[in-house]
Amino acid sequence: MKKTLILFVSIFILFSCSNPLEKEFNKDTIKTDLDNLVKDKEIDSLSRKEVLLYIWARQETFSIPKKTTYKEILNDFYNYKKCKDLSCLALKAKVEKIRIEEHQLDLLEKVNIAVVEKGFYETFEKEPFISYQIGIINKVKKDVKGLKGTMIIKDQFDELLLTSEITLTELKSLDKKTYTADWLIPYNSSDEKEEKIYNSKLEDLNIKFELEKILYKDGSFD
Repeated sequence: MKKTLILFVSIFILFSCSNPLEKEFNKDTIKTDLDNLVKDKEIDSLSRKEVLLYIWARQETFSIPKKTTYKEILNDFYNYKKCKDLSCLALKAKVEKIRIEEHQLDLLEKVNIAVVEKGFYETFEKEPFISYQIGIINKVKKDVKGLKGTMIIKDQFDELLLTSEITLTELKSLDKKTYTADWLIPYNSSDEKEEKIYNSKLEDLNIKFELEKILYKDGSFD
């Protein structure tokens, strides 16, 4: 009887260790743990991404209790997906915020983008513009045709001066991986922040990009 009990306990421990659903949550091994759930067909690859976003959002909104298993986390995730109460709105908003941030980071890993020159453009027929020459380095195998996103300009003290939605389609190729594009923003000299941009050297401005889409020459996009 004693041997049978020991054998049963050993089998139970072995099962618990080998079953990814019974593994306790560990923030340092989230991605590997979710990969194991996909491998065991407990979730599919699409659900893996959604569960990961959910876990990240939960960690930022409220902590995950110690010794919580992935089985419990998945049960909570499925309940969260069905939830339409006001109590779920904060978590859902956090998930979407993280989703956008992760998408932007993914795009910025595929291209490097930065303003390389700032100038001034003026004609008698049109209002004056501040011109920006934007340099783009493609880090993927597909040829880039255009970019869509937002350019954010701040001063040295991180004060927001201007945001501009950009759509770059007329890219000038310097070589197979390097492009430039020009972007013009109307200039209003009576606006204090635009005047500050006009008078500032490029190196004194903090200019960043939040990308929304990358369009490739084969018609596909990220």
